[in-house]
Amino acid sequence: MMLAWLVAALLLIPATWMAALTQAVRSISRSSLASRLAGTSREQTVAWFVDQVEAAEVSLAFLRTLLRIAIVASVVVAFGQAPAAIAGGETPPADGVLLTPGSLVAAFLVSAALVWFSTVVLAAALARSAGEPLVAASLRWIRVLTAVLTPFRPVVRITHESVRRPAAAPRSSGAVRLRPR
Repeated sequence: MMLAWLVAALLLIPATWMAALTQAVRSISRSSLASRLAGTSREQTVAWFVDQVEAAEVSLAFLRTLLRIAIVASVVVAFGQAPAAIAGGETPPADGVLLTPGSLVAAFLVSAALVWFSTVVLAAALARSAGEPLVAASLRWIRVLTAVLTPFRPVVRITHESVRRPAAAPRSSGAVRLRPR
């Protein structure tokens, strides 16, 4: 049980970092970032980033999602060993984990609060306060992550295209136009 809490706590750090990076990538000035790193060894990486910002954002969001899921799973496991239920005479399964409806609700509330605070509130504050330096320091890592997740790009492109086409359809088709002409 204690190990599950430790895992959840350790996962909060990269999840917060990933969420802050995702928000910072979305909001920073690419020209300001390029100016900041002009003449450094990372100048080529900045040029790549400016061209691949959407792929970088999607890659960061994918990893952020996995980390959020891992946090929730860790908290559920931590609540899964409810000592009161075991002391109440219920026999735990062979693996020693017993998940009651009450402990599931508690795990949901605690994990929702942890994930919301760390990957929304704290990440937004970090992105606003230190977005550009955060992205600048993480550019190489973002590039590696984007390269690793390259096989998922066709899924992203197909999804974007399937949403873009109906959104740009003429009004005569009955569709609501989301972009001005």
